Amino acid sequence: MDLGGLPNVFLDGFEVIAHFSAPELNNSGVFYTDSNGLEMQKRILNFRSYYNITEHMYGNNPQNITANYYPINSAIAIRDTSKNLQFTVMNDRSQGGSSLTSGSIELMQQRRIAADDNKGVNEFLNETDSTGRGQRTPATYFV
Repeated sequence: MDLGGLPNVFLDGFEVIAHFSAPELNNSGVFYTDSNGLEMQKRILNFRSYYNITEHMYGNNPQNITANYYPINSAIAIRDTSKNLQFTVMNDRSQGGSSLTSGSIELMQQRRIAADDNKGVNEFLNETDSTGRGQRTPATYFV
């Protein structure tokens, strides 16, 4: 997958994801992410053992997307334990990723945001090439 540079942003920005779907699998909100390529860590949608994640309502779909994204260095997987099946996506670079709905995996391919989010970095995500266009982001995924 080769994503050309994203167009210039003015308001909210762009976030492009690579979405993989295996609708026959029911992972019940559980997925696995690699930990620096060493081992897979179990992740549970909208859950942390050390604090309560407050869900936000977006229309009729309660999701807290940012709290459910994790760093993916080399792989993310979902498992259907009742069918004894696993679906794994391996990536060629570090990205954020999640499984927000049953039977799906998504990886953040590219972002371009024109405004500071006031979260402490004090800058916005507007990387450009030498001609001023958005950076190209080639990526390879293995399923």
